[in-house]
Amino acid sequence: MKVKIFFSLCLIIGIAMTQLSAQSQKALENRSTVQTEIPWFYEAPVECNGFTDVLIGTANSISVKHFKNGVEIGSSWRTIAEATSVETGEVFAVRENSMTKSDWVVNFHFNAIGEWGTRYIGSMQWDMINDPFFQNVIINKFVCPGGKRNNNK
Repeated sequence: MKVKIFFSLCLIIGIAMTQLSAQSQKALENRSTVQTEIPWFYEAPVECNGFTDVLIGTANSISVKHFKNGVEIGSSWRTIAEATSVETGEVFAVRENSMTKSDWVVNFHFNAIGEWGTRYIGSMQWDMINDPFFQNVIINKFVCPGGKRNNNK
């Protein structure tokens, strides 16, 4: 089960560790929204019906952060990645959306579609304040329809 939740670990770490480069505090106080584009290395372990794999590739995330009086009150992230299965060589188009509000609970939705028909679809929730090491992620949904080795779960 832990393998499933690591699907978005790299993105989560990026969210938690990314700083708004080239944005001074004074500039943030005068703006209500800041958009940042972040390219990064994508690595996501996945599991489906006993088959464990890792998807590796490159990703690009667009972050939109919302501020009130210079304090971040929420953000949304849209990530697009192309990743290759380490086990099979299948290439996946990955789409992931996440949203954080002032309570710092992140809600993720992801969809990875492989060129051979394999899919990984899911949603999860992570409390960044009370679980900073990503150990108690709540998996709301994880299914893997399609492909030769995957059946509906």
